[in-house]
Amino acid sequence: MNALSEQISIDKFIETLLDESIKDSDIVVGRFSDLEKSELEALKESWPKVNPNRRRHIMRELREVIENDMLVCFDGIALLALEDRDPDVRKNAVGLLWECEKKHLIPKLIEMMKEDENVEVRAAAATGLGKFVYLGEMEEIPTEAYTQTENALLETIQGEDDKLVRRRALEAVSFSYHRAVHDEIRKAYASNDTDWVASAMFAMGRSADSRWSDMVIENLDHPSSDVQVAAINAAGELSLAEAREPLLVMLEGRQLAEDLQQVIVWSLSQIGGENVRSALEYLLETIEEDGDDEIIEFLESALENLEFNDNVQILDMFDFEIGEEDDLLYGSDMYLDEDDTENID
Repeated sequence: MNALSEQISIDKFIETLLDESIKDSDIVVGRFSDLEKSELEALKESWPKVNPNRRRHIMRELREVIENDMLVCFDGIALLALEDRDPDVRKNAVGLLWECEKKHLIPKLIEMMKEDENVEVRAAAATGLGKFVYLGEMEEIPTEAYTQTENALLETIQGEDDKLVRRRALEAVSFSYHRAVHDEIRKAYASNDTDWVASAMFAMGRSADSRWSDMVIENLDHPSSDVQVAAINAAGELSLAEAREPLLVMLEGRQLAEDLQQVIVWSLSQIGGENVRSALEYLLETIEEDGDDEIIEFLESALENLEFNDNVQILDMFDFEIGEEDDLLYGSDMYLDEDDTENID
């Protein structure tokens, strides 16, 4: 927590929040971290009285803070803000709770996904449920809570809600190995809608399932930037060695937008292997001449990630179990159905 924020009593802090003569930029948002129960109760009464523009500003600021500081915890204010009358505040409150793994949050997020009046809030709630699918697969939450989450997301995908909400539900449930989830990913991929195809690529990457490898590779140069970026990300998430060469060619062969370049670099750092380190080091040397500190820091992080993943792959070579005859004989594609040509609206 910011040292200054520790010196502000909750009463003084609330007084500051309500004082519209004080600039939003002068609000010490670090004071919202690790609120005690009594402080949260005091804030609960006053929060609705805070200027709506200030509430929106605060929630956006908190999202930025938490992305750069893993030591803060804004769960208290986020849970309170889930009930805010402003949809932008509710949406950002859901985002603030990404690290919150308390299963009691599941029913609230399901309710928001299905009933909130704002489509962006419903979509955010669907995204927020994704971590509980992951936790369910890792057996870190009770089976009933996992099943409740999975079923709610599948119902949303198959329902009549806005496309954005259904897409986010597909992306969220993609950690699951449920057969119905595979069917929905395949259906999205088979559609003629690039938005759905992009979500299918995202879901394939999250699935940790090599059955999707060929589809991901085929879309590395898709004309839609959304699909292409999702495919490149998926190639990294799945550590697809087949993607290494085309990504290296892409990285070295032409001028790229900075965001696309970074997606390719990170994907390569996840895949690793021949020529990746030399390509990233050369790129770092080139960038260092221009002195862009953020890009330099990103490339250094990518090289660290590459080293980590290369070491993991080396360890995996010594952890091979001969007894996996089924996988050796048939491969992961043995469970694939014929292509589902049903389109999604």
